[in-house]
Amino acid sequence: MASSVVASSKSDEIFSLIRGQEANFPFPVKKKTVTIGTFDCASGAFTYSVPTFKEQVGGDDGGPGPLKPPKTIIGGKVNAINAIEVILRFKLKNRTGEVSLSVLGLPVVRTSTGTTISISVGAAESVNFTLVRGPKKFTSALPLEIVRFVAGAGVFELPSFPIAIIYAPVPDQGKHNVSKWTVTKSTGNTTSFSIGKQTTTSKPVTPDFDNVNFFANEMKGFTKALELVNKEFKDPVVSGIVEALGAIVGALGTASATDSEGLSVTNEHSVTVSIAKEQTISTNAASGGPGSGDLIYYLKNVKLAWFTSKVGRIRVTVIGHDGVGVTSMGFLKSGGQSDLNAETVAEYLKLDPFVDGGPSVVLPTDRFVYVDTIDLNGGQISQTETYSITTQDSRQSKSTRTHVQNNKPGLLHFLGLGVTGETSTETVVTHSSAVQNTDSRTISNTLELAAGPTERYAVEVYCDVVFGTFAYRQAGSLSEPILEGEIRRAGGLAAGSQMITLINNGRKFTTKANAAGRYAFHAKSIRPGNSALAVGGLTRKSLMLPAGKTKLDLVI
Repeated sequence: MASSVVASSKSDEIFSLIRGQEANFPFPVKKKTVTIGTFDCASGAFTYSVPTFKEQVGGDDGGPGPLKPPKTIIGGKVNAINAIEVILRFKLKNRTGEVSLSVLGLPVVRTSTGTTISISVGAAESVNFTLVRGPKKFTSALPLEIVRFVAGAGVFELPSFPIAIIYAPVPDQGKHNVSKWTVTKSTGNTTSFSIGKQTTTSKPVTPDFDNVNFFANEMKGFTKALELVNKEFKDPVVSGIVEALGAIVGALGTASATDSEGLSVTNEHSVTVSIAKEQTISTNAASGGPGSGDLIYYLKNVKLAWFTSKVGRIRVTVIGHDGVGVTSMGFLKSGGQSDLNAETVAEYLKLDPFVDGGPSVVLPTDRFVYVDTIDLNGGQISQTETYSITTQDSRQSKSTRTHVQNNKPGLLHFLGLGVTGETSTETVVTHSSAVQNTDSRTISNTLELAAGPTERYAVEVYCDVVFGTFAYRQAGSLSEPILEGEIRRAGGLAAGSQMITLINNGRKFTTKANAAGRYAFHAKSIRPGNSALAVGGLTRKSLMLPAGKTKLDLVI
């Protein structure tokens, strides 16, 4: 899907325009009292003081006899816009004795002294009411329509938005090892976040994401509905909300016409961060290896617009960002990154298990899936690894915490319904599988490894299913081979420089024969048991690998 994220300079303009409209959205009131009308206790008559609507009932039923005229009944409409709890108040005329007020499902209210009587109907959207004084009684013919909107809109920023971690390869003695991550189609990670006030225990709100067009269209539809309603109420506050929403919709129309790289279409509860064009990103051993040379890609200052039309429901769209940032974990750890605050740096360092655990850290199995072990015994190996994300993989996630920038009471009002100061708003950002929402579910990576004539080491390759990249763990290597042999052709000539694959107890191991056709596996993780040996992708031999050293020659 195409992106609908506006370029930085334009998004700054739109951000400022929306920010300027935030003052037009009043803070939702916890309680609003509305006078519905006057009840004449002497006659039982009732006169509405709120806008009314009419319906016709009855009339000619097609039977014999004279025509029966239709009967017109009346109902009232209550302006509960931006109100959480509504209290209905009724004036009492000619009251003597006790008057009772009842609404179905609520306790009856009585008064013997007042000139008014009131009842709270909470968040109800329609109610019927009955007023009784002695033999005189009035019951609403039509339910009261309680028009409810809690309208708000505004903007905020997330300081950064992680796209991917590109892991560095294990260093060789000559520091020649290189990992090449090729971005084709859509990559990165699918991200959702919840928003809550840092200083309270209120339940966080998980926003619903829309792309800019859907977001603007929903706001436009809501604005038209609000205009229609206000023709009856003629409420200046509502008029201000309508005007502010109209200005925002106009700005978002400009945003939706401009595309940029970095963010794909958003929907429901998540946004997929991506890089639209194919490119190759390399990391190498010279940068320090796992935990130091690992690169983190992130979007800077992601600008978001929010909109709500009822309590507890926040819709969000991304309108821009300040470009893509990239830095190494080693640089973050040294405190050298200036565009990320200390809190964000700490969260990013926690995303990479190699930072604290070192190149041989045991990787969590829910996030890192084993792919291959590459066994180096001198020479060079260039290996392209692939992995297909499964449904199970796409359920894995990793969370980071940050705090909303440009924090204003506007957003907090609609989250906390009572916050009046500029307190901190915490966001919990959850990253999950890179490709769960795309039609491309296979990812690949090229690893170029080198070893000196006497150098021996093993590298375990894992797929980080959260970020859709490959990680490299330094594995143990024995001085004596577990499995070795020669590869020869049918005529007896050595088959040199062949790629050899060992499947051992369901785990894959890869090495390369030298020019003389000799191969050897030294990886400590090879265990006795069911195994198969393949040359050049073709299985040549199945075996039960015993404990200790084994020699196996193959003819191809």
